[in-house]
Amino acid sequence: MGTVGKCSVCQRGPFRLNHLYHHLRRVHSWNEEQIDEERAKYRQKRCFGVYQFQCDLCQNVYLTHRSWQRHRELFHFTGKAIEPPYVVCSGCQQKFENNSALAKHWNVEHTEQECAPGPSTAACPPIMIGE
Repeated sequence: MGTVGKCSVCQRGPFRLNHLYHHLRRVHSWNEEQIDEERAKYRQKRCFGVYQFQCDLCQNVYLTHRSWQRHRELFHFTGKAIEPPYVVCSGCQQKFENNSALAKHWNVEHTEQECAPGPSTAACPPIMIGE
């Protein structure tokens, strides 16, 4: 069903959030700024009530230990040895478990470079596969 909430003014509900916002506009004459503040409260409640794992380096939050761990491996390289087969970034020679991890790394670390993490061209060296 999705996230539901009660009206903070008259305590009616529960409403699905889009219906709650409509109720606040229609019944209580709220403007968009007030609606945005209410949205932010629900977003904060959802994140802090559910997500247990927070990255100490970038403050992102994760639902499971594994998703937090995977984030750390992909975005904050821990020096952990990656077993072959692996792919190597043509920009910095860092190793990754798969093309998806390489693409995420490329989008964060090499956004200023002309090369993309895809197939090689004359301007971009090929991605090497570990043996």
